[in-house]
Amino acid sequence: GVAAIAERQPISLYPAATRRDLALLVLAVGVFLLGAGLFCTPRSQIWLCGLIAVNGAALAFFAMIHRLTWSGLLYWKVPLPQGGHPFGPFVNQNNAGGFLNLCLAGAVGIAVWAVGGRGGENGASRVESYPRGSRPLRVQMWRQFRQFVSRLDALTLTFLGLAACIAASVLCSLSRGAVIAMTGATVVTMLVVVSARRRNVRAWSTAVIMMAGLALVCWIGMADTVHGRLATLLDREVLWHARIPHWLVAFRAVPDFWQVGCGLGAYRFVYSLYEQAPLDGWFYHAENQYIEALVVGGVFGIGLILLMLGLIGTALWRLLRYDSDSRSFAFGIAGSFALTSQAIHALFDFGLYIPANVLLFALFCGSISGRAAQLAANGFGARFLALPRARVVPLCAVTLLLGAGIWGWSETKRVA
Repeated sequence: GVAAIAERQPISLYPAATRRDLALLVLAVGVFLLGAGLFCTPRSQIWLCGLIAVNGAALAFFAMIHRLTWSGLLYWKVPLPQGGHPFGPFVNQNNAGGFLNLCLAGAVGIAVWAVGGRGGENGASRVESYPRGSRPLRVQMWRQFRQFVSRLDALTLTFLGLAACIAASVLCSLSRGAVIAMTGATVVTMLVVVSARRRNVRAWSTAVIMMAGLALVCWIGMADTVHGRLATLLDREVLWHARIPHWLVAFRAVPDFWQVGCGLGAYRFVYSLYEQAPLDGWFYHAENQYIEALVVGGVFGIGLILLMLGLIGTALWRLLRYDSDSRSFAFGIAGSFALTSQAIHALFDFGLYIPANVLLFALFCGSISGRAAQLAANGFGARFLALPRARVVPLCAVTLLLGAGIWGWSETKRVA
């Protein structure tokens, strides 16, 4: 019985926030295309891993020093009037853990390449097979261990040290989600290395990195703090304190917004309509990117996320199966770590809404897709999953980046 309103209505509950999130998404797509065009060769990919590893180690070193000398001020001089749990330059330690996991992916990739002998084309051929029973398992493991130790030159130790520093920093961030994501990504990466059966590439390279990182945590005196934080994962009362009750509230909103959602960025105004008991705080995000995507984007939004994960996973599988260059194989391992860690961490956090995190992840995904496109052009796999030829990629990237910059400038001027 209510008369229809003749005025135009927005399709989002918070159009300004939706435009902001769309601008970030466009920027991420532009970085994705830049990665596909500029880092699609084995040589550029191993350089990318090295730069990400150095950047992550520098950030990790600063963050651990900052944690050990914490005075309540960011950068030792910037107050936090709205509170927070910072780690390094990040106000939120969970977002810092997610970014460091991406840096750790690059460090793992270049460390695996260094341990494998730093070969090039055909440098990572398959392992020689022996008749069953001809070599006892302990003999094979001892032989592999001696080969591993024999390759520990200065450059290899440097890459392993960078990776260990980043792994230690993930633990020191005290982000339980980041630690779970790092552990899950480590297991998946080791399984990928074992299943690939490449000569000179050892599954325990990743395990050595994690053990060295744990030793570093003990050495700087953070072992008890990290243990106390991770012990809360087994405390049912702690788990039910915030996230799980909030997720139950968020699910109550799904039936009303299941088709196309309430609009990007509008989550913090929608979930409160379905609260049946007061909570301690105001959630800007759902602390679970899959649930938030379902509320703000409906089945279309969550479908795009799952499709992206599936396509990047398929591209990674092609790199690991068909690429004969050891550098691209190592980058495939780095991509496996990055994709797995972000997919797991998204269950507990909103890191990919942070520009630094989503742009680095987009760069990883673009580089993976660019290399997969080259393999598809050479007949390895179907063409429908590959990007267009490289000539159009830089033009699209520049157009998207320029458009996003002009859009952001106009929005900022309008608000001012």
